[in-house]
Amino acid sequence: MLMASEQKCINALKMAVDKCYSEADYSLFSYSECAVCLEKKDDIWEVYYGERCAHHDSESFSNILEACICFIKKLGSNTNTKGMIQDFTEYLTISDIPNKQAV
Repeated sequence: MLMASEQKCINALKMAVDKCYSEADYSLFSYSECAVCLEKKDDIWEVYYGERCAHHDSESFSNILEACICFIKKLGSNTNTKGMIQDFTEYLTISDIPNKQAV
């Protein structure tokens, strides 16, 4: 089960990458063939490219933010990586603002 802060990061990540990629290009929480994958095993986040049932170019992180940035870099091309990282950080900031109720 994810902590609230981890879920917030995953939500922001999904919003940022969905602007440029389809869900066939990536996988959150499990292996997927020919896709960039993000999985949590115990307290470690693994980012890798899934191909032929193997984890290629795997990197491990104890910090979800670092894992998300790595995920974006692996998924993105040079032209859109910076924009996705900017969107990701903006979505994280927006989600920190509490909803205001009408008075």
